[in-house]
Amino acid sequence: MTHPSDGAEPKVWIGIEKVDDGGLWETHQTLKACLLDFVRRRVSEQKQRRGALPELLEQLRGSRWYY
Repeated sequence: MTHPSDGAEPKVWIGIEKVDDGGLWETHQTLKACLLDFVRRRVSEQKQRRGALPELLEQLRGSRWYY
């Protein structure tokens, strides 16, 4: 059984050609940034709960990985 939002249903794609490429890409980038922020916060919280040194947490927050 498929879910209608998984793309297998032809009616999901009706009007897809009208979607603005730039708007779609901007939405993708925004959602990606939100996901990365969520993951970074969770990793930082996990490391803190597990007793990571404050210096390590600061280093992670200040690194390019964390931005």
